[in-house]
Amino acid sequence: MTAEVETSGTGTGRTATPAPAQREAPRPSWFRAHERGVIGAAAVVLAIIVWEVASRTGVVDPLYASSPIRIVSRAADYFTSPTAWEDIRVSGTQFVVGFSMAMVVGITLGIAIGWYRYLDYALDPFITFLYTSPRIAFMPLLIIWLGIGRLPPAGRLGSGGQVRLGCQRSRKCSVSTNSWLSA
Repeated sequence: MTAEVETSGTGTGRTATPAPAQREAPRPSWFRAHERGVIGAAAVVLAIIVWEVASRTGVVDPLYASSPIRIVSRAADYFTSPTAWEDIRVSGTQFVVGFSMAMVVGITLGIAIGWYRYLDYALDPFITFLYTSPRIAFMPLLIIWLGIGRLPPAGRLGSGGQVRLGCQRSRKCSVSTNSWLSA
């Protein structure tokens, strides 16, 4: 049974049927609202339990994969020792120095390559070679060239990132420069 209502202010005498009442959608349960996170967390917990059981029963050789409980125990021992924070500081310093080197050299080189066509032509074969080669292949050479010590790991990290940053910047600069010139 539908009620007819006169439309307001038209004076035409036509009637319109009101829209059916909008029912509010039921709220999903807590699980439905968070099922992705709950199932993902449950899968991780299950994998850790299976790993622990496999380690304790001897299915997994402890030489290749230790048990999760032993790993957490050793990590707790390590982070309570005074050397842990010194190691973290040294690694963090090497990362910051290496990444900074990669940013400065890579972006500068990329902008220069993007602006100067002949420099792009000259360096493109080398950059393409370095960009497509796996970085790990150059690590022995970088170790020989830079040596082993506190600063050389930063140099190895920086040299790995320079090529990728330079390639990205050079492509962006060449596209932007051309579009700016044609405007």
